[in-house]
Amino acid sequence: MNLQRSTRAATVGAALAAISLFTAPTPAHAATIAADCNANPVTAGTNLKNAIASAVSGDTVTLVDYCIYAFNDSNVPAVDESALTIDKTLTIDTVSGANTATIRRIKTAHDFRIINITTGEETGHLTLNHATVQFGTTLDGGEGGGINLETTGTSLQTNNATIEGNKASRRGGGIFAVLNSGSVELNSTVVRDNATDTNDGGGLYTNAATTDVNDCTFSENRARTGGGGIYVANIATTLTVSGSTFKNNTAQTGGGLLVVGGAMDMSNTVITNNLASRPGVGGAGGGLYITVGHPASITDSQITGNKATGNGANGGGLNVSVSEANELLTVANTDISGNETIGAGSHGGGVAIDGFSPTSTLNFQNSTISGNHTAGDNSAGAGLYRFDAGTTSLSDVSITDNTASGTGAQVGGVYSDALGNNSELVFSGVSITDNTAPAAPAPGGLYTDTAVTDNGGNSVTGNSPTNCTYSPVVPGFCTSLP
Repeated sequence: MNLQRSTRAATVGAALAAISLFTAPTPAHAATIAADCNANPVTAGTNLKNAIASAVSGDTVTLVDYCIYAFNDSNVPAVDESALTIDKTLTIDTVSGANTATIRRIKTAHDFRIINITTGEETGHLTLNHATVQFGTTLDGGEGGGINLETTGTSLQTNNATIEGNKASRRGGGIFAVLNSGSVELNSTVVRDNATDTNDGGGLYTNAATTDVNDCTFSENRARTGGGGIYVANIATTLTVSGSTFKNNTAQTGGGLLVVGGAMDMSNTVITNNLASRPGVGGAGGGLYITVGHPASITDSQITGNKATGNGANGGGLNVSVSEANELLTVANTDISGNETIGAGSHGGGVAIDGFSPTSTLNFQNSTISGNHTAGDNSAGAGLYRFDAGTTSLSDVSITDNTASGTGAQVGGVYSDALGNNSELVFSGVSITDNTAPAAPAPGGLYTDTAVTDNGGNSVTGNSPTNCTYSPVVPGFCTSLP
């Protein structure tokens, strides 16, 4: 083993180059420690372990470009649950700062995760750059197969990293962040093919105060219950997602993401080909399931080609649940298309809303809900299904070419079922066209049992078997009746 340590003074320029959202303290002097590669990947893994052990807070451990640092029973004792422990402020990066290296568990080894960020004499803060974390597996009941933020205040930042092929017995197949951990920040990171055996968060399960996901891809992750890609568990968590893609993830609820009550700001993001499937009661939120407990927004995004399956499935693309008072969700400049619910009694191929707060507001603006499908006997609302006690407002929204199919299926366009006397449906510049459902007695375009507040510019045309005929309430703008 050859550990090389070189001391350098931190400069103002280096501080300015640091990513501002990651606020772990850096000492006045830091060192670079080389983790040598070896023809035997397990020897290289031991070198990495020793380099981390010899580092002090603020140091950087460098990996050799393209090297594989491997762990098995020979360098991870059977009593250890993790290959590497981080209990200081540390950066791990490749020598080039551009090419990648791999940190992996050999699959024939006993079960252990790859990295545990914890508190010893100091609190662990890890910046992981240009590295792949691979094949970690927790013990029964364990969490965070790839990376585990174990204690309060710990933090993780990744840049150009890959978290791949890890598995947790309970939560967080790829990454797990404990309640009151400080922050998780993922930048240009791929989270792929991670899984949980019994619980939530196939790719990432987060309780962190802030979780930022920037220019990342979550794909082929699997959760036994909720949040195939990401599960946000804490109402106090703020989730920010920008420029990212969620594809081919699966769970029972929230195939792509499941957000339970925390604030969310999502922009320029693609959620596609995810699946929520639950036998018996049906999956919900094929692309995204959000419980609105704090203000949340989705802007300039695409929710396409997702599915929720099983009898009673809801929200093939997007499922919104509201139970808290005075909460707000805004969906703007977003395409919700080609999503599907499959199963008897399924609702909302594109969007399903279950709102139980009379003071909540859901706003859809400058968006398209098109080409969505509900398939199953007695299914309803292929474009948008609403069972809401609060206000749902649609402004400059196009709802087109959605189809409900199956015996007794109703309404290809919008199905609105008011919950309580304060429920309100507001339209401004809404076009509901060319949606279809089976034969009457139910419309193909718009069904509502409460009056629609008409702010002008609305139309319901070209729907089959009718536009609004057989709706309990027929708005004044729905005058083009078959």
